[in-house]
Amino acid sequence: MEQSVFQKSAVVAIAATPTTPSAIVHDAPAVNCRLMSRFTESPDSTNGAPKQIAKRVAPAPAGRFQFDLFASDGRPDRLRWRLKQFSIFLAQTLLLLACFLVLPELGVLPSAAADAYQIKQVRVNGIEITYQEQGKGAPVVFVHGNPGDHRTWDGERDAIAKDHRFVAVDLRYFGTAPWPDDGSKFSMATHAEDLASLIHALNAGPVTLVGWSYGGAVALVATVQHPELVSGLFLYEPGLATFVSDPADAKAAAADRKDMLAPVIAAAKAGDLTGAARRVPDQVTGVPGTFDSLPPIVQASLMDNARVFAVAFTAPPPPQITCQQLGKINVPVAIARGELTRAFYRIAADTASQCILGSRLIIVPSARHAWPVQEPVDFNNELLKFLKH
Repeated sequence: MEQSVFQKSAVVAIAATPTTPSAIVHDAPAVNCRLMSRFTESPDSTNGAPKQIAKRVAPAPAGRFQFDLFASDGRPDRLRWRLKQFSIFLAQTLLLLACFLVLPELGVLPSAAADAYQIKQVRVNGIEITYQEQGKGAPVVFVHGNPGDHRTWDGERDAIAKDHRFVAVDLRYFGTAPWPDDGSKFSMATHAEDLASLIHALNAGPVTLVGWSYGGAVALVATVQHPELVSGLFLYEPGLATFVSDPADAKAAAADRKDMLAPVIAAAKAGDLTGAARRVPDQVTGVPGTFDSLPPIVQASLMDNARVFAVAFTAPPPPQITCQQLGKINVPVAIARGELTRAFYRIAADTASQCILGSRLIIVPSARHAWPVQEPVDFNNELLKFLKH
């Protein structure tokens, strides 16, 4: 059962107007939360009081009310003027409260607020799983890498949510929520089962899975083990190579993976978990300084999830998915990789595509492992092409 953590917020527009009138006419507050004020005179520049003007003021149009700011002798009444200023402030404040508190409860919201994302939780397999949701339509579920969380997909969310139900999950032990235990259940098998249970809980039928790196591996395992839950699979450089049967490729992939992760594992073993997280983008791309080039929200996602390295490198090995099992996948599949990516990801992507009959292999010119967050527009274009078919 879904539980909304953050509620929708209203978008409020308030017209900017002077605040020291001699005669003020207010429109009645409207549902669009606008409050307009109209003035006939400007304040005195020396003492802030209204200038003395003729006693006769045009009557207010029907449906409006008018403040008379003059005494019976025609002189400005400063007390009345200040009271009227306060009444304006009070009316605007009450209108803002109505927009933020009353209208959401009545379901009267501007369209922009209605389309905003929500952070939700659902209980699966005895724990609370957090996920981000936005949009309506066919569900597309995004699975982040390691480290990371739903914020990984910030550059994809709006583009996909225009015509689809965007869902980005925080896998168990990822995100900023407290851990449900000491992390002893951290494994790819656990994450694949949690992902399958989340899809069940969404009650939206088969979904398109989108995964990158570790998330691509989790999505691949979930698809093999629960094919009835998946209607399509879009992967970027999945971090799994158990199905690589060619001896030379298997040896090259293993050697590159060891070289890639060695500095990260060394930092984690030394207790420098944040240092380990900072090294990940540089190591997986092979380009020093990659972390510093990433969007701030992606950097935050990496650093907030550095704690997983306390358990990730001692986790059980991944499920031994074979090429034969991949060959049984009978939904549309696209697997993308960068032209300049490391050997481990190149071999894994190419082999997975060869094993899955009818799958499409996309080779992205000049791209490396961080392509989804470095060039989200290009990533979205490829994904939207896939979703249309």
